[in-house]
Amino acid sequence: MVRLTRALGLTRYEELRAVFQAELDRRPPSFLARARELRAQSKSKWTNAVHHAIDAELASVHECVNHLSDEALEQIASLFVKARRIYVIGFRGMYPAAFTFHYASSMFSERVVLVDGAGGTHIDALRAIGTGDVALVFTCRPYPRAVATLLKFSKDRGAKLVCVTDGPFSPAARCADVLLTVHPTTSSLPSSSSANVLVSRVLASLFLAASGRTSVEAIRNTDEHIAAFKIYRDD
Repeated sequence: MVRLTRALGLTRYEELRAVFQAELDRRPPSFLARARELRAQSKSKWTNAVHHAIDAELASVHECVNHLSDEALEQIASLFVKARRIYVIGFRGMYPAAFTFHYASSMFSERVVLVDGAGGTHIDALRAIGTGDVALVFTCRPYPRAVATLLKFSKDRGAKLVCVTDGPFSPAARCADVLLTVHPTTSSLPSSSSANVLVSRVLASLFLAASGRTSVEAIRNTDEHIAAFKIYRDD
């Protein structure tokens, strides 16, 4: 245990125990347990449950913002700018975060690939991943098995891993080159991705800010494309 404590960068076993206990406390209840808890509320308390969910969402977002590291963001910006391709992975409840980053970044970069698994092809999308590439991964408990498979494959192929996950015991945290910790709320079905979507938007903005003049020209082309097809209403 002493060796493990030192390997994790901690100085005392008590620190390791405290981290482990905190992770156990954060372990989310099952979907069934959440559903039963909500159903057990009387009609007079339903609005209380709604307000509790809103408060939990806001607390999760504030915690996320307070723990964003400038050093980590600078590392991520450097990886994104230098990357040959950026593969974005987020399954099930974390898909909104992955899609948000891809949608925003594809407006100014053609180097972003969304690994969405359409037709069961998520592994196929990583066929060309290798040294010089970055995998941006969003995941939280319960961890999809497919994400663990893609993490190992990407790491073995030499890609850098930027992982947005819910703590140091996440399988994504163990192999991350850069780690951002976000704790989703568990008051709804499934776990909320609100804070993860916020991080996704921050990372897309970071990517744009670091990308240079060519990104501005690409966005001009995007605007012209949107106008040509009249994608949005004028009112």
